[in-house]
Amino acid sequence: MDRFLTRPFVHLSLATALVAGFGLGAAAFGATLLGVPAGRWWPALAQAHGHAQVFGFAGLMVFGVAFVFLPRLRGAPLRGARFVPWVLLLYGGGVWLRVLAQTVGALVFDGGAPGTVVGPAMSLSAVLELAGAALAIGLLVRTGMHGPPLGQRAGVTQVLPLLVVAWSGLLAALLANLLSVVLQPPSDAALGRHLVAEPSLDALAVQLALLAWLVPLSVAFAARNFPLFLWTAVPAARSLWLGLALHVPGLVLGIGAWALGPQQLYAGGWALQGAALLWWTYAVGALGPKTRQPGKTADPLEAALFRLSRTPLTGAFAWLAVAGLLMLAGAASSLAGLPTPPPDAERHAVGAGFVLLLITGMALRLIPGFGGGKRRVNLRAAAIAVWAAQLSALLRVGPLLAAWLLGLLGAGPLPGVTPLLTLAGLAGMVSIAALWIALWGALAPPAQPSASAG
Repeated sequence: MDRFLTRPFVHLSLATALVAGFGLGAAAFGATLLGVPAGRWWPALAQAHGHAQVFGFAGLMVFGVAFVFLPRLRGAPLRGARFVPWVLLLYGGGVWLRVLAQTVGALVFDGGAPGTVVGPAMSLSAVLELAGAALAIGLLVRTGMHGPPLGQRAGVTQVLPLLVVAWSGLLAALLANLLSVVLQPPSDAALGRHLVAEPSLDALAVQLALLAWLVPLSVAFAARNFPLFLWTAVPAARSLWLGLALHVPGLVLGIGAWALGPQQLYAGGWALQGAALLWWTYAVGALGPKTRQPGKTADPLEAALFRLSRTPLTGAFAWLAVAGLLMLAGAASSLAGLPTPPPDAERHAVGAGFVLLLITGMALRLIPGFGGGKRRVNLRAAAIAVWAAQLSALLRVGPLLAAWLLGLLGAGPLPGVTPLLTLAGLAGMVSIAALWIALWGALAPPAQPSASAG
C-alpha cells in the first residue's frame, strides 16, 4: 500500500519539476539570452514556472510522503486511502492545467482572442488544486483523530503545532491563488489579458506556500528524521514551538504589510520570520555537532546513502539560514532607507536552496523504505542529483546576491547574470533527472512471480 500511495505522486512531482519547473525557467532565461524580446510571454511563463515548482514539484512530493509518513508517526493506518487517487487527479490535474493554460496561452495565443479560454482554465485549475488539497488534509486530519492516545505518541505532540500551521498555510496559499486568477489584471499591452494571474496576489500565494506551508512542514519532518539520517539530537518540542512563536506573527505582519503597505510592517515581518528560520536551523541541529550511532551504517547501501544524503540535508538548512539572514538584512535595510535584498534571492534561497536540497536528501532516504521491498538506489545517479542540486541553488541565488551587494557599494550592474541563471535551470533539470534515475528501482512495481514458480 505504501508503494501505491507514494509512487504516482513522486513520478508526477519529478515530471513537473523537470518539464514545467526547471525546464520552463531555463527556457525563459535561455530565450532572453538569445535575444528574444521579453514580451507578454515572459510574465506568463515566469508565473507558470513558479507555480509548478512550489505547488507542483514540492507539493506533490509532500503529499506522496505525507500519506505514508504521517500515519506511521500517528500509529494508525491512513483513513480513506481509497480517495488518495482523487487527490492526485484533482490537485495534480489542477497544477498541470495551470501550467498548460499559461504556457500555451503565452506562446501560441499571445493574448489574442483564442486566448480567452486561458482565464477560465486558470480559474478551474485553482478550484481543482484547492479541492484536492482540502481532500488530502481531510484524510490526514481524520487519520490523526484515530490511533493511540496522543500522550503515548511523543513524536506527534512534538511536531503537531508545526503541522497545524503548515496545513493551514497551504489552504491560505491556495485561497490566495484562487483570488489571483479570478481577479486577473485588466488588459495591458505588457501583460496581456487572460495570460497572467494578478501579480501581487500570485506573489503572495507563492510566498505563503513557501513560508507558511513548506518551511514549517519541512522542519517537522526534519525534527523526526534527522536524528536517524544525520545523527542529530532529538530537538525539544518547546524549541520547535519557539520558532513558531516568532514565525507566525512574522507571517501575519507580512500579510498586513502586503495589504496595508507600511514599511514598518514589512520590517517587523522580515525580522521575525528571519529570526524563526535561523532558530529552526539551530533547533534541528543540521549544522551542529553530530552523535555517532554505532551499527547504523553496517549495511553498505545504508552507509552509502548516509554519506550521499548528509550533504543535501545539511546544505538545505544552510540555505534556510541564508534566507533568514536575507530577511534580517531586508528589515535593517528597509528601516535604514537602503536597498533591500532582491525578493527573488530570498524566495529562491528557500525554494531552489532549502526545498530542492531537502527533497533530494529526504527522497533518497525515505522513498526506498516506503516501497516495502529491497532498497535499490542508483548511487551514481544519486551523487549527480546531489551535486547538481547544490550547483543549481548556488547559480540561482549567488548572482542576485552579488548584484545586490555591488549595488550597496555603488558599483555598476553585474554582467553575465542571465547566462548563470540559465545554467541554474539546466543544473536543476540534471538534478531532477538524476534523482528520478536514482529512485527508479525503488519506485518500480514489485516483480510478479513466475507462473512456473513453486
